[in-house]
Amino acid sequence: MYLTTPVATNIEAAYPNQIPFPVVAICNNNQYRLTYLTGPAIQNRRPKEPRSNNTLSNEMNLTVFDKVLENAWDMDAVKFLRNAAHWKSRMILRQINCTWPNGTSCRLSNFKAVWTLTGLCWAINTDPNNPHYISSSGESSDNGLRLLLNIERYERVESCTPYFRTMSLPGLKILIYNQTDIPESSLDGVNVPPGYTMEIPFKMQKRHKYSGAECVEKKRKATNNNIGS
Repeated sequence: MYLTTPVATNIEAAYPNQIPFPVVAICNNNQYRLTYLTGPAIQNRRPKEPRSNNTLSNEMNLTVFDKVLENAWDMDAVKFLRNAAHWKSRMILRQINCTWPNGTSCRLSNFKAVWTLTGLCWAINTDPNNPHYISSSGESSDNGLRLLLNIERYERVESCTPYFRTMSLPGLKILIYNQTDIPESSLDGVNVPPGYTMEIPFKMQKRHKYSGAECVEKKRKATNNNIGS
């Protein structure tokens, strides 16, 4: 079959001088801050139903985390999760060390909120129309993003309540993905425990299928067989 219908394939390999740097997202394993759940902004709010004598007696058995669900009954879910999550101004220490691969300093405004099924993450270099570019000359520490992060371990919720308890160990999840992708969860990220300095290597690959302008596809000609009587 191959001898009768040969196939010719042209392969062109391009090596650009620069390639776009991927998106780097920072996700705290602790989804809710302890100081926000136990602070006056939530604890001093009124529940949906006024407390009677029976509810006051039952309230003695409620934990401070159970009161959060009662007092935040009319709050917008996105607003609640945004305020309860770790703030980028506290977690990303820009004033100490936040450097782009080209050596320039990062800004807090460069980090955008990214919602996943496991909570709120903060991502940098998210614009697909204007990504940060790095040299494609080879592996080098100069092509990396440098960050000094505060895990805020003191904000970890270690309560026995099933609603806000943190199941994972203290630390961060680092997600690396393309600008056109949307991460579903932070569980697939690289785990960074507190008190460690880590280097996370990655390999950039891009495949682009060009249109086959020079490809020729031959179709079999239909033959009409006339049968005469």
